[in-house]
Amino acid sequence: TMAERVLESPQWPSEWPYSGEDFKRMDETDDKIFYDQPRLCYHIDDAAVSALTEYYEKNIKEGEDVLDICSSWVSHYPKEWNGGNVVGLGKFLAMFGIEK
Repeated sequence: TMAERVLESPQWPSEWPYSGEDFKRMDETDDKIFYDQPRLCYHIDDAAVSALTEYYEKNIKEGEDVLDICSSWVSHYPKEWNGGNVVGLGKFLAMFGIEK
């Protein structure tokens, strides 16, 4: 593949080409402000959702338990899948339809 060919003989610069300024965020506001409110939005596109669902369908067997450490308010599990216990970790209770 192209990625393999690139890695055969990488061309590294003689000096680090970046400055600290290159790694500054566009918005340096405290992240706590950003995460004060739930943001129920889509983080991946439809093709990525389909790929993830297909992966789950092939690799998670019926009745298996799942620890979903990057849970979303939108399920990516196959609709026909009958899992065991599914524990989802997420940032906000509202993601799971839970009121405080």
